Amino acid sequence: MNARKGKGRLHVSGDAELAQRLQRLTAGFDPDWQQPFVAAFGEVIGVQVANATAAALRGARDTAVGLTRSGAEYVTEESRDVVARAELAAFNDDVDALRDDVERIAARVARLPRVELAP
Repeated sequence: MNARKGKGRLHVSGDAELAQRLQRLTAGFDPDWQQPFVAAFGEVIGVQVANATAAALRGARDTAVGLTRSGAEYVTEESRDVVARAELAAFNDDVDALRDDVERIAARVARLPRVELAP
């Protein structure tokens, strides 16, 4: 996995990027569920079995999405094991602003005339 950092931002590439591409590719995947069931069980029962199977898979997907959201919410809000995205972005912005302020102060201090103290 590679990471590039811009001003206050982090771009992650590698496995996460591949996973996002695969998710986009499979989002539009909608096979004909009825055809194999009709071929196996006949016109009447095959359609009903195909519809029941498709409904079960949709339910399983919806349940998985719900569990994922609940788990993410739990670790960010309840257990605080993971920092929320907005909170992390605000922290990074504050760090960037502080770093810029320190750099400006350092530049001002460097421009001050040097005064030597007599012993």
